[in-house]
Amino acid sequence: MHIIYFSIFGLLIGSFLNVVIWRVPLKMSVSQPSRSFCPKCETQLLWWENIPVISWLILKAKCRTCQAPISGRYPFVEILSGMLAAFCGLKFGVTPTGILLYFFSATLLAITFIDFDHKIIPNVISFPGMTFGLFLGCFNQYTTFFESPLTNGACDSLLGLIAGGGFFWLVSELYYLLKGAVGLGGGDIKLTAMIGAILGVESIIPTIFAASLIGAPYGVAVILIKGSGRNTEIPFGPFLALGALIFIFFDLPLLRILPK
Repeated sequence: MHIIYFSIFGLLIGSFLNVVIWRVPLKMSVSQPSRSFCPKCETQLLWWENIPVISWLILKAKCRTCQAPISGRYPFVEILSGMLAAFCGLKFGVTPTGILLYFFSATLLAITFIDFDHKIIPNVISFPGMTFGLFLGCFNQYTTFFESPLTNGACDSLLGLIAGGGFFWLVSELYYLLKGAVGLGGGDIKLTAMIGAILGVESIIPTIFAASLIGAPYGVAVILIKGSGRNTEIPFGPFLALGALIFIFFDLPLLRILPK
């Protein structure tokens, strides 16, 4: 039953994630107005129009007031959030570690769709994430409240932040030096630093490797389909987020170079 409760909780948080995904890139408050509204007619939604997934089905994917179509991505994000909550509950139980990893996973989910939509990773998410990771490392230095795969100490968190952000910063600088153009966004640098701060230095290589393994074929496919050439801008943040989730949920020896 706790998995069912966890999933329902994830669906509810998924509804909030849709607000974050829509408002944060537009520099809008996620709390004001407190109720969601139709982007087209700006009519505030009633309480029953905010029930995850079910409201979308009841409304037949249309706004009750202006009949504007409601994207299927809204219930999709809610379902993904519910699945992440269920996975955390199954793997880590309803524990402090499981709960914290779910919120981190939900943050990565929001980042994924923001980056796909706007090709940015907002500082308002990545900077607090890095700071929280460092505090988490300091906290775990003297307690066993949170367990693996979260960072296990202050040095681990700091090294993860430096290794994650430093690696992509170096790649970006070398690319600019050789090509005279920006090849990697600053958002990706900060996202990897955030992942390293929260999951520790051990997470960096598996996350980058998995992200590259999945992101490279996607980039090639987009270039071939669009015929847009090698300078096509491809958001890499979603693949870094996916790489971090793979590290969290799957123990894949192929992705590890450090012994457990």
